[in-house]
Amino acid sequence: MEFTVSVTFECMTAKDPLDAAKKAAKWLLDDCGAEFMIYDVVNEETKEEFTVDLSEEYGDAVLPK
Repeated sequence: MEFTVSVTFECMTAKDPLDAAKKAAKWLLDDCGAEFMIYDVVNEETKEEFTVDLSEEYGDAVLPK
C-alpha cells in the first residue's frame, strides 16, 4: 500500500523558508520530537484519511479523520 504522510508546524519563527524547513527537520531528527507529533495519513488507493498520534498506544494511535 502507498500512503501520503503529512505533519504541520504552525507559527514557526524563522528568517526565511529554508531556515523554517531546517528548524523543522532538526526538531524531528535531532531533538527526538517525531514520536510526539500527530501525523495526517492518507491511503493513496482508498483515499481514507487518518490521524496517527505516535505518543499513544497502538490501539489508540490511529483514528479515522
